[in-house]
Amino acid sequence: MTILISILSRLYPDQIVQNPKEDIEQRTRLADDAFVRICDMVNDSSVVVRAKACTLLGRFRKVNYMFLSQTFSKQIMARLKVDQSARNIALGPAQKQAQLIATPEGDQDVTAQQVRLLDSGACGAFVHGLEDEYQDVRNAAINSICELCLHNPGFAVLALDYLVDMFMDEIDYVRLNALTSLCKIGNRGPITFDTEQLQIALGVLEDADRDVREAAHRMLEVVTMSTEDGMTSFLESIETNMRRFPEDQLSIYQCLRSVGRHHGVFLENMLNSMLQLDPTFLAKEKNIEEMTYCGHLVLLFNAATTNPAILKMLPKYTFKHYTYLRDEYLNCFPEPSVSHEDVSMRVQTEEDAEAFYEKALRNLDRIHVLLRQQTSPNQSRARPDLTKRHREVLLRQLSACQRDLEYIVSVHTKQGRNAEFASMYLECCQLLVQIQESYDSPSFIMLAPILSAQLFRLSYYMDHIFLGLDATAKISVGYFRILANLVWFFGMVQKKAGTSDGLTREYLQSMLQQAIKRLTDLQAQMDRPEVDIGRTQGYRVILGDLRVALLRAFKSPSTLEVVRLLSNIVKFRPMEIDFKNLDLQRISAEVTRPTINRDRPTDIHPSFPFLVPVEGVIHHVRDTTGVAIQVTFPNGNVRHYYPPPDHFIPVEETLSIPTTYRLRTSIEIYPEASWGTSPAELRITLSRSFQPDLVGHDEFICRFAEEIATEKRQQQALLQRGMLTDSKGQSQPSSSAASSTASSASAGLLSHPRGLLALGGSGGGGGQTSSRRLRSAATPGSEAHVMQNQSTLEISKSISYYVARRAMFNS
Repeated sequence: MTILISILSRLYPDQIVQNPKEDIEQRTRLADDAFVRICDMVNDSSVVVRAKACTLLGRFRKVNYMFLSQTFSKQIMARLKVDQSARNIALGPAQKQAQLIATPEGDQDVTAQQVRLLDSGACGAFVHGLEDEYQDVRNAAINSICELCLHNPGFAVLALDYLVDMFMDEIDYVRLNALTSLCKIGNRGPITFDTEQLQIALGVLEDADRDVREAAHRMLEVVTMSTEDGMTSFLESIETNMRRFPEDQLSIYQCLRSVGRHHGVFLENMLNSMLQLDPTFLAKEKNIEEMTYCGHLVLLFNAATTNPAILKMLPKYTFKHYTYLRDEYLNCFPEPSVSHEDVSMRVQTEEDAEAFYEKALRNLDRIHVLLRQQTSPNQSRARPDLTKRHREVLLRQLSACQRDLEYIVSVHTKQGRNAEFASMYLECCQLLVQIQESYDSPSFIMLAPILSAQLFRLSYYMDHIFLGLDATAKISVGYFRILANLVWFFGMVQKKAGTSDGLTREYLQSMLQQAIKRLTDLQAQMDRPEVDIGRTQGYRVILGDLRVALLRAFKSPSTLEVVRLLSNIVKFRPMEIDFKNLDLQRISAEVTRPTINRDRPTDIHPSFPFLVPVEGVIHHVRDTTGVAIQVTFPNGNVRHYYPPPDHFIPVEETLSIPTTYRLRTSIEIYPEASWGTSPAELRITLSRSFQPDLVGHDEFICRFAEEIATEKRQQQALLQRGMLTDSKGQSQPSSSAASSTASSASAGLLSHPRGLLALGGSGGGGGQTSSRRLRSAATPGSEAHVMQNQSTLEISKSISYYVARRAMFNS
């Protein structure tokens, strides 16, 4: 019955209902009436009923504010009493004499006509819920208060004191829920703590539960201190927290990042005392290894983004430390440019980002026109110099538009996700232009595998990392893989023709069969009812002609038929996407632990496995079964560690479904002799597995793309160390490494045309051939799957974790 009342009140909130007492002529909205009736259920004798009633209260959206405010007061407010003075005039002497009977102090005169029992049901409903002896009721009350605060800013002011009091609850999960709820409210609107509230909140930093302490850090990020004395108390508590719980260091720095941006004025006045500066003496350089000093720098440099005067007050040595610490603690320090002009420009572009994005989309429309001209029959018959000039113009337009989109990504949150998707789309178009420019050149035999692998990788990123794509947009992204498959086919065919075995009929048919299957699957997706026929009609004809050509080549595989297929590369043009109506979310993550330790590598025993604690945050993921910890070893091997489900802790929910998780686990790694005695770099990142179109074939190609990226990263690292230079002292291009990688990897596929070689681990550069199960030491008795060379996409920046194999015998 209670649930039915709640549903009816949401469907017809403004429906007027008559009070059941006939002698009171006052009407009430259905939403208010239902809210009061469910509030009365909070006092029920059953724990289940009380918890359910508290849960239902959070689902109301259009309740009058005076009824909401009554839930935090155990006394009936004056505005909820009915004025009966006009009716008392018409009463007889007997009724008036009855009204003169005194009511004992402390009792409620329930027979008085000025009191409504219905309205009194809301009195102190949430107070009773928060004081309930059962934690389920208290948790349900906190959840409902949070939901109501998110839709009623005025109610959030009333609820602040009561939520802060819940920080001292005896149950850790209730304390955690209260902290998380207040953090959600703070993300929606400003929260200011007075002295008493701040002292209660700072007391949570001494909690024995690490999850509660980290939740307190996240809550303090959205809080504004009302006085400078409050800011001083905050700093003292944070410094004590760092000394007592050094494992909270990174979480504290992230908290200080946000606090610094909100309190630039206070921190300007406190700078001298924080850094212990005396204007009469020269500043003494601080120890960069001291946690408290690093925390002060996080506060001050972030405060400088809103108060640039702080930069002029900082000692010179802090800027040298800033350069080092910014790489040491990712996402804790602001961008290098924090001058006043840059800040004002950043705020201005944030406001104008919508218009800037629309301008970029208009440039994108012009690029589509150039792409259509690029593949037109008249352009193919034009003079070579005109065709080359047209491609140069097209590439310049692509680069300029891509720069604009990447700039939007850095200054705007909402449109940044759409701009990032559009930027990847343009990168695919750039690869298309390079393919059409080099397909008839001798270098195509080396470039084809590289360009094809990059196109595969980009299209899979667009397809599986961005959420909210409609069916037509997904087909547009999959259409790029048709081209990538053709380019890979021609690159492998040319390589095979140059080998001693020569080009065989079986090899050609196996490669063509994969292309036909991919094309058939895409045509089946186009026939779905949710696909926009108008936007795909012209491409259906192109795919039909390509299918006929592929089937003809499959039936009679010959050099002539293969050459005829080359014309499809020249005629290929990308399928346009409606970027104006995109509203995308992006799966993303960040690794918070371990941190970069290049200068302090971890010592490990050369013969025993060692544990690496890994922590991170994953956003916009509803299923964590595909989230893995990807580790790239010094020899190029890549392994994926899949943590147990209970190592993912829900942090944020959307429509009662968790979308943000905090990962806390450990992975067990076995050292290898090939790492050598010098510090070895382990690249740790979070990735997400996906199902490719063609299992085996696409897995190998995507892994091949990762190898190219790894080779480039290794060369860049060597260049930074000054170890790779040519005879003139200039850095060598990375294309040679990519070409050598292309030669070795594609040579392996020549004997395995279906790409099953990828499952054997040859793509990893080392050569282990089987996947293994290794025991995860994060939780006793739990096991983590450890797989090598899986189809995954990186969703976070990589962390370089260094280990050093110590000598077995010390002299």
